[in-house]
Amino acid sequence: TASPMTPDVGAMATTTTAARHNRGGGSGLGAVAPTPPAVPTPPPPRGLVPLSADFFRVMEAIETTVRADDGRVLESVSSADIVLVGVSRTSKTPLSMYLAQRGYKVANIPIVPDQHGYTARVAAALDSVADTRRIVALTI
Repeated sequence: TASPMTPDVGAMATTTTAARHNRGGGSGLGAVAPTPPAVPTPPPPRGLVPLSADFFRVMEAIETTVRADDGRVLESVSSADIVLVGVSRTSKTPLSMYLAQRGYKVANIPIVPDQHGYTARVAAALDSVADTRRIVALTI
């Protein structure tokens, strides 16, 4: 307890703190500053593609299809899900890109006049396809 000569420092601190929190009026000692409103949680970012197994499967299909476009890599024919064969201007490339975006690995082989044994290499590549139902011939 405090003597009459010694001020009660604890009571003074309580009074000063209460006065500091009660600037806008009110009852004085018992007033407490209002609690600030909670900060809302921001919404998740939009437009981001979730990185799932399907995403990586589609990316692999697109990469494989771009590599095998227009008969550039005949070795990839055996691992392709779909093999498109056709003459020029039958829309092999746009169709193969569309199918790749759907997750199919596509090889696209043009039919052209034989140059430097190309026809023999194409025939060997097509023979390496285990299931011939995967080979699709496009016509004009």
